[in-house]
Amino acid sequence: MASNLQISSKNNLFCSSFTANFTLYFDYTYNGLRDSEGMSIRDEAKDILGHELVVHAIPRMVGSDTGNAVDNENKIRRELNNGENQQRAKESWHNE
Repeated sequence: MASNLQISSKNNLFCSSFTANFTLYFDYTYNGLRDSEGMSIRDEAKDILGHELVVHAIPRMVGSDTGNAVDNENKIRRELNNGENQQRAKESWHNE
């Protein structure tokens, strides 16, 4: 999305104006996550919900699985169709 912003101000003391051109880029499917090969990885709402349930909520209700959030999430990702089943890069600090 490109936009042109023009702002003007006039009063008895001074007259000034400026124009700023800017472009905004949005990618709602990527938030900086990387797969095990360093490539960007899909992170849509369905991925986030799966992560929050399998990685945090369910282990708190029924007990720990692997102890590591990314290891748990990768179990889900392995079940997805080819092209959507990239394995998330390890994060040793990300616990259940």
